[in-house]
Amino acid sequence: KQDFVRPERAAPPPIIVPEPRERVNRKESGRVSRVGVSYEWILPPARNGATRQLVSDALQHALSDRIREKLRATYEVDVDFEPYMDHCSFALETTVTPKRAAQVREIVDTALRESDAVAADVERLRDEALFTFAFLELSVDEALERAETETNAYGAPRTIADAIASYNAVTADDVRELMASLLSPERAYVELTEE
Repeated sequence: KQDFVRPERAAPPPIIVPEPRERVNRKESGRVSRVGVSYEWILPPARNGATRQLVSDALQHALSDRIREKLRATYEVDVDFEPYMDHCSFALETTVTPKRAAQVREIVDTALRESDAVAADVERLRDEALFTFAFLELSVDEALERAETETNAYGAPRTIADAIASYNAVTADDVRELMASLLSPERAYVELTEE
């Protein structure tokens, strides 16, 4: 039996990211009852997505607590990280009433600037992520989909041991660097959609 040997892979072409912008999609007629608030970042490809996933989990938890539980402005805040061969997408979405949209944007912008708080929590975040591996059960379709995504994004499917090692390698400095350099509100594509 021979271990899988990852072939050499050419570097992806540089991504060209247009300037961040804000777009408001206005409802043409009728009363506006909800506003979808979304932020998206296009990031360079990652050799391993553990840091990005931990930050995604941290923001999901913090924003759900602040916007859903404390402000009671929405049912759900979704924060998602998707790796691709030539870039990564990092997105944040929620839907609120029109009078809460500006307040929610302030909460999101504040959370994005709290890299020290997220970095200080990296041990707990890592423990939670690693705990899920103990209960990971994938169907055949899920395993194939995960293998395809990881092959496209990282060059080969990762084993559970690889994933655990990548999470264990994440440092507080990695989290600070990601949030400060790539996930600032000023780098986001912000879209408000009236419904």
